[in-house]
Amino acid sequence: MAKKYQRGGRFWTIAIVVGVVVACVSGMFGFGSVLREAAARSDNVVGFAKSQSLTYDSFNDSVAMTSQVLALENASLLARSNSYGGDGDDQADFERAARELGVSNAFVLTADGQLVSSYSNNNVTFGMVQHEITADVALDVVDHPRKVYGTRIVFDDGSYIDVGCAARIDQAGMVVAGYYTSEAFSNRYMLSLQNMLAGYDVRGSGDIVVESDGSVVAANMVSDQMSGDIQLDPVDAKVVEDIKSRCQVGETTLLISGSKPYIASLDKARDYYVFTFMPVSSCLGEVAGLVLVSVALYCFVVAVFAFSRRKSEHEHLHQLVLQEREYADRLAMSAHQAQSANRAKTEFLQRMSHDIRTPINGIRGMVEIANAYDGDLAKQRECRQKIWTASGILSELVNEVL
Repeated sequence: MAKKYQRGGRFWTIAIVVGVVVACVSGMFGFGSVLREAAARSDNVVGFAKSQSLTYDSFNDSVAMTSQVLALENASLLARSNSYGGDGDDQADFERAARELGVSNAFVLTADGQLVSSYSNNNVTFGMVQHEITADVALDVVDHPRKVYGTRIVFDDGSYIDVGCAARIDQAGMVVAGYYTSEAFSNRYMLSLQNMLAGYDVRGSGDIVVESDGSVVAANMVSDQMSGDIQLDPVDAKVVEDIKSRCQVGETTLLISGSKPYIASLDKARDYYVFTFMPVSSCLGEVAGLVLVSVALYCFVVAVFAFSRRKSEHEHLHQLVLQEREYADRLAMSAHQAQSANRAKTEFLQRMSHDIRTPINGIRGMVEIANAYDGDLAKQRECRQKIWTASGILSELVNEVL
């Protein structure tokens, strides 16, 4: 019984140790699976960024080019259609021509960049664009009438104006035509990488940050900014800086930032760097679920094995009981047979002792009688005859026993 309990205790000790190993292995496997999923997610984001960034930039460049070409054409039309003195009828003709062409801003300059006339249907003034349109590269069109110059001027509020510059035909100078685009219109109709991340939820995909030239241009944790530089939360900004300093391009790794562990990755898509990171704590539920399932399955296997083992032990015990009973029956039968044999021996010895003593007593008696009748020959002969007969019986009896 003590050995039985000892074996049972050893079995459960081994089962518990193996269960701990199963939990650890499943936890490591689950965490490795989370890392692989994070790497796959990063590859997905980078692959999408690679395919879309070229499309977005090409589209935006095409829009910008179209707007600048239109500004150049209208600047040339304004320069050929009128002469501008800056007052009276000349100014009215200039404003009417600008309105007919649909430009938002127009300026007439002298050869040295001094303002002669201006037209505007918005808040953009000559002073806001003077630095760009009076630069040497812009005024170069005055000395080369066949040459035109176009550019985009971006303002601090995110709005911009596409301008075209052409030489005046009435005298030395330059005509500038511009198309102004407000920030709200620009954000709505210009494609940006921020729009690309709209489908990547933070809870399911982690944090995704896209950076270009050191500035964040897209992030899926920011929804109220559609273009331009994005200011990250200080914690997220710190994680991005740590990824830059510790991670290799194309690598997914475990990163400790601000005493908090993250699963982070860094990759490059065209001119953009893509950072992805997710707190390890958000993955623990998935890992814990895998561990729980593994441990539950292991416990089920152990329970089935223990039940089978207990059943086998019961059957073995039953067989032992049957064998012990059979052995006891055989012992009882052997004891009975031994007792019967002992009784038979006893009876045999009793009979033998009686049968042997009878002729011996007869011989002794005849000898005593013969001694008593020493002189009687007839009596002597009778005694010797009886002694002979008794000794014959005794000899036959001994022969039968042997």
